[in-house]
Amino acid sequence: MKRFGRWRKGDDDDESKKKRRWGRRDKDDKGKKRRWWSRPLAVGQTVKVKKGITEPLLGLSLRGWRGRVVLVDERVGTVHVAWDSITLQKMSAAYIQACEEAGQVWTHYVLPMGVIGKSKPRDREEDVALVQATLQAEHMQKLVSANDWTVRMVLAGVPTDNELAAFNAWRQHLYRALILPFEANVAALDRRLGVREGDDVWVTDLGQADPMFGVLALVRRQQRRFEMPLADLKVANGKSGNAQQLSLYQKWFWLR
Repeated sequence: MKRFGRWRKGDDDDESKKKRRWGRRDKDDKGKKRRWWSRPLAVGQTVKVKKGITEPLLGLSLRGWRGRVVLVDERVGTVHVAWDSITLQKMSAAYIQACEEAGQVWTHYVLPMGVIGKSKPRDREEDVALVQATLQAEHMQKLVSANDWTVRMVLAGVPTDNELAAFNAWRQHLYRALILPFEANVAALDRRLGVREGDDVWVTDLGQADPMFGVLALVRRQQRRFEMPLADLKVANGKSGNAQQLSLYQKWFWLR
């Protein structure tokens, strides 16, 4: 997974906006049940961005964008939101392209609790999946760029309907092109592996190609050693040759 778009401290001019009622209990001090809009946020709840948030890539205001809560991180006071189908349909192609180039997902966003309010759902989760797939297909061809010849070279002779063969072709290319080991940052939360976005790791080698997760990386974090998708990592030195090669693979991986 790519990393989520994320609110940063300073995006919201009024710090007091972060202190909202989401931390209250389901009952007030008199023991009466709170109404639905004043209860703590829960996974699956539909929310709406009120104001005060501008995404950093294009400077777009997120006011009025709606989606469903997929994770509440009370430790840092943020909420992971998956945009609903109507928000996705109104999303500009420029924003989607900017997210793809930055290695950032455009289907989700991480927001502070203080700038969102509860809302009624406008669609079904099936609608979201359908719109996501449609938009992904529309932007797949936008991988064609000045570096497209490299992609064609990597995938030369690989059947278009054999994804595992394509992953193996990329593994062979990256094994020759990357300088190992190298320092990297985790680009997305992965509770299965126990890593968070921004965690530092060292990529020591490349693993096998997985039919679902693509090329795997053998990584080391402190005393732990484990495998994780190479597509979920970002090279710490963004100006290195490793960063360029990994970025090219990730663009192909997410747009394939």
